[in-house]
Amino acid sequence: MPTKSKPTPEEAALKEIANVAKPVNAFGKQYHIRKFTLGQWAQAMEYSPYVGALIVQAMKLDGRDDPEKMVNFLVQGVAVVSSAFIPIISIATHEPVQWLEEQDDAIGGVEIFAEVVRKNRDFFTPENIERIKMAFAQLIPEASGTSTSDS
Repeated sequence: MPTKSKPTPEEAALKEIANVAKPVNAFGKQYHIRKFTLGQWAQAMEYSPYVGALIVQAMKLDGRDDPEKMVNFLVQGVAVVSSAFIPIISIATHEPVQWLEEQDDAIGGVEIFAEVVRKNRDFFTPENIERIKMAFAQLIPEASGTSTSDS
């Protein structure tokens, strides 16, 4: 497996700029949404198929699509991510799921969720998916060319 070289100072600076927290007002508070940490990704991993499916659907659209196509995307998107919606918001905001369920600011919740997905969508880029596949392929003896006794 190829190793990834250490980022240049310019690449590191660009990555930091890209992860500047975006303030989102919801539930009478202001949240600063940024790219998930490893710990947040570990919590959110069970929801990644839903978010990934949403991103795939979004990639099929562009800003010039007609309103009907956009409404279809929104309806399908809500259906795809419904079970991940509140838990992802909870992970991003550190608010308890039960508390979020009682809030009446649905639009604010959508704004937080959309920003979380936007900030973390690079996880689903073809380059990262390939790296993940290669990492997990090493666990399969036939795929990695190693035996189970290798350390």
